[in-house]
Amino acid sequence: MFNSGSDGAKGNVNVEPGATPDANEVRAGQGLANSGYDVSHQPTANSQGVPGVRTADLSINGVGQVDVYTPETTNPTAIARSIEKKFDPGNGVLVQANLSNSDMSSIAARTWGKTNGSNFNVLFFQDSSGTIYRFDRPVGGK
Repeated sequence: MFNSGSDGAKGNVNVEPGATPDANEVRAGQGLANSGYDVSHQPTANSQGVPGVRTADLSINGVGQVDVYTPETTNPTAIARSIEKKFDPGNGVLVQANLSNSDMSSIAARTWGKTNGSNFNVLFFQDSSGTIYRFDRPVGGK
């Protein structure tokens, strides 16, 4: 884990044509940009006339397709299960919740341990202050 806190370099936020980010997605994009990432809010497949296809909320330059998840609970087991349901549309998730370092590490370990999530290689966590924490899949997969 490392804190992706800003080193002074700001990234950019772009809203692609047809994208309609909600407040949580806007906050996620701004937090990532403040941490130096270039972020694009993406339109949903449904908004482009392709129903039934899941798409990631964000495209992050150098990272890939990332979905934003704002859980109703801070229970690590429930969060890990919900992340598993997001394996399809991208290669990462940004979780918006106030979690301890221990809980973030536990959620990341559970995610990396899922065999059906081998395409998932990054987890971001964003606390209520906007601070971004990044966890990368360890070399070797788990």
